[in-house]
Amino acid sequence: MIVCVLERLSSRLLVEGERVVRSNERMAATLRRALESAATGEDRRLRELIREIQQLALACRMSPPLQDDFFNLAGPPEVFASFSRTFWQPGVAGHVNGDFTFGGGTIDRQVVERFRALADLNLTRLREHVCTCLVGDESILLSDVLRRFPPREGVLEVVGYIVIAMQDSQHYVADDQLVEIQVAATSGAWELWRVPEVLFTRT
Repeated sequence: MIVCVLERLSSRLLVEGERVVRSNERMAATLRRALESAATGEDRRLRELIREIQQLALACRMSPPLQDDFFNLAGPPEVFASFSRTFWQPGVAGHVNGDFTFGGGTIDRQVVERFRALADLNLTRLREHVCTCLVGDESILLSDVLRRFPPREGVLEVVGYIVIAMQDSQHYVADDQLVEIQVAATSGAWELWRVPEVLFTRT
């Protein structure tokens, strides 16, 4: 009995396959007719709109509109990208009127403004200056470094060299020995400062 079923299985599969194919063909034909009908309806409506526009244009051909934008057409939506947004900008900085009170005393506002106007201290650049000077010498004094690399930011740059000497253990900052250093001020004049003697050495 099983052998008979297996012998007739292939023919039954062919019959069922033909039914499936015919069913798919009927569905495809129905879908094609529906799409053609929809397209025909859209084409008919488009032709009617064009005919109405032509009739209106012929009716007002003797007195055309004076404005250039007398009609609007809906176009595609604008493309939005995250990079089209502008970068954030800080708001307007505030201003302080009057003097500052700190620790029971008063600080002059002009002093605070001068402190704000100080240039940013680049310790990395100053360390590079020290390393350059130590290429050929085992040690070098701060005054020699300043002669080789004159300060561009006034006495603030001299303070930066002292900070570097205090941060790195191989350098030495004298507590009881002061030296006089002539530094060009931002106004162009020369100023004489007394600072601790600093000895830079190799690692």
